[in-house]
Amino acid sequence: MVLKERSIIIKIKVKACSKEEKIEKKGEEILMWVKAKPENNKANQEVVRILEKVFGKKVRILKGLKSRKKLVLIENIGEEEIGKILEKL
Repeated sequence: MVLKERSIIIKIKVKACSKEEKIEKKGEEILMWVKAKPENNKANQEVVRILEKVFGKKVRILKGLKSRKKLVLIENIGEEEIGKILEKL
């Protein structure tokens, strides 16, 4: 997790074509399962939609658009606020 002007960059690992959508935190790594296939940017769109719902903030994928491992920017969120949300995962 990296702080950047009231925004945070997190690393996630995505598993596409799953039977269910879910998010888990294992140590420092965040794992996500999405139902969408990794074609035509559909899985990435689903990742953004789910994370925006979980964090209630604007989310952008900074790196990893064609990879399972992604760097995601969550805007206008503090370290304490994101910590509380991640504890619930």
